[in-house]
Amino acid sequence: EDILMTAIFNCFLSKKLPQNRQQFDQEFEDSKSNFIHQANRLAETVFRILETSRQVRFELDDHVIDAKHKEDMVGQLRGLVYSGFVRDIGYSQLSRVPAYLQAMLKRLQNYKPGSSRLDFLLQTILSFQQTYNQLYADNRFDYALVNDLRWMIEEFRIACFAQPMKTRMPVSEKKIHKLIASIQSGIS
Repeated sequence: EDILMTAIFNCFLSKKLPQNRQQFDQEFEDSKSNFIHQANRLAETVFRILETSRQVRFELDDHVIDAKHKEDMVGQLRGLVYSGFVRDIGYSQLSRVPAYLQAMLKRLQNYKPGSSRLDFLLQTILSFQQTYNQLYADNRFDYALVNDLRWMIEEFRIACFAQPMKTRMPVSEKKIHKLIASIQSGIS
């Protein structure tokens, strides 16, 4: 159901909403041929996400990993794959979720117990995550920018824990701090 609703939104409602019946009919005609293609691509992406998330869950149970790192990864997984994630995440970002899950697998493979570097990176990410959670809970802030922060943190996780995987955009602590400052200064 979520796959169909997301495909409908992406094909028919992602642009400017029609103002009258004629615009609606025209938009429907222009986009209907793409609907099945969009729904199929979405279904394939969701299949990869569900398959990889199952693998991450299995690997998390199988690997010996520090409790703080495991808690972070379990929370990350819960934030990416849950009932309604297809609808909530949206079409454009959904295609990136498999990379975040692959990065989790890479993180488990590369994990070295007692690494002060990994622990420092984890603390940095947890700080960013806490800030994101606070901003998300406060509806005074620009939702689009707060959402950008969410995905920037996911990209930062790749940069920190899953090298040599590439991030979607250049990301650093400095860029995340800059985005947070921008969000906080733009209270509506």
